[in-house]
Amino acid sequence: MKIPVKSIVNALKNYVFKDPLIEIKANTRANICNNCTYLKGSFCTKCGCIIMFKIRSETERCPLKLW
Repeated sequence: MKIPVKSIVNALKNYVFKDPLIEIKANTRANICNNCTYLKGSFCTKCGCIIMFKIRSETERCPLKLW
């Protein structure tokens, strides 16, 4: 699965420069991911993404459509 560069840059920006609203959404997404069988350490084995970044991207979605 290819991830657009724009999405990666957005996620990194939101990880470094924390926005309270994005952090609320990221925490909600993280709670969902933490209960998923595809989460192995920091990675989603379904899409191959590093979760701490993906949950902060405004354009990325869960491949299982959980968020």
